[in-house]
Parts: sequence; structure tokens; C-alpha cells
Amino acid sequence: MLKHVLVIFFLCFVTQNLIADNGLQGSNEDLIFPNFTIQALDESNTYRAFPGLLRDKTFVVVAYIRANWFKAHEICGYQGLSLASINTKAENDLLEEYLSNTGLASNNEEFWLSGSKLADNSRWVWLSIGRPVTYNRWALGKPFEVLRDRSCLSLLSNGQWSNDRCDAEKYFICETRCPLTSYDTPIFLQK
Repeated sequence: MLKHVLVIFFLCFVTQNLIADNGLQGSNEDLIFPNFTIQALDESNTYRAFPGLLRDKTFVVVAYIRANWFKAHEICGYQGLSLASINTKAENDLLEEYLSNTGLASNNEEFWLSGSKLADNSRWVWLSIGRPVTYNRWALGKPFEVLRDRSCLSLLSNGQWSNDRCDAEKYFICETRCPLTSYDTPIFLQK
């Protein structure tokens, strides 16, 4: 029951933001969302939270439009979402399985995630949550650090990670958490 209430809340939130933004001139006129649908990670195409996590989290795979990393952030944000962060092997495996089962892995597609090292070029951080990348599944030879302009993180269709130029156009994966304002436990707690 609570699951259905959260889904209805999220859909109302997105709808109200879309209606409110329609009245703004020039702010998002160049954005086009052809029949935006939420692609959940189960057979019934309904929201599904990852079991065992403290906070619910849902991935949204956007495979109908390619965008650079910055535009992907904008598109996710416009929908009340953010580019995805992958914090566990279970999340990575679930996305890899989903891409394989839906045929998105067959074309060796890449999908932007929120990871970057744009802030100081020395460490990878999930921009969506402001936390360091602690779990990773870099492909062999990655991250490729010789060329310093490869500062954005993408998920390969085989579940491995790569880094690329942020202006390259790729599909992308957004995420949401319910409630929308909840995030992971703080890195440190004051005593």
C-alpha cells in the first residue's frame, strides 16, 4: 500500500513540475520529452525498491535520447531525478542484468552515471549525492588517466565502468529515492 502511495506522490510531483514549468518562457524550451516513461527494473513495469537497503532507490534507464553528461544531469533534474550513483555490487549487477534482458547491451551502449572528477581532477565523486566513489567496477585499463579531459563516468553495457569526455553523447541512467529528500547515512556523525 505504501509503495503505491509513494508512486502516486512521485507521479503527481513530476506532473505538477511539468505543468508549472510550461508557464516559464525560455527556461527549458529546448528540452523535448517525447512520451517520457519511467522504466522500472522488474517485469511488471512498476516501481521496485532494492531489498535490504535503508532507503528505497529506483533507477530510470533513459534510452530514447543521447546527451552529453551535463545535459543528462539537466534532463534527469527536470524530471525530479538525478544521474545515478552505483554504491554496491548488487546495484551494479541489477543494472547489468536489466541492460542484458532488455537488449540494450547488444549494441555495446554506454550510459552516463553521476560520477565525475571535475571538482579537483584527483578523486571520483558521485555528484548526485556528493559522496566519494567507494565501490567500483572499472573496465581493464580504466580509468584512463593519461588524457585529463576524461572526467565523467559511464556504465558500459557489460556492467563495467569507463571514463570519457563529458561532452560525448550517451544514453544515461537517472535515479530517485523515496522520499525524494532522503539520502544515505552521513559519512560521519557528531558525538
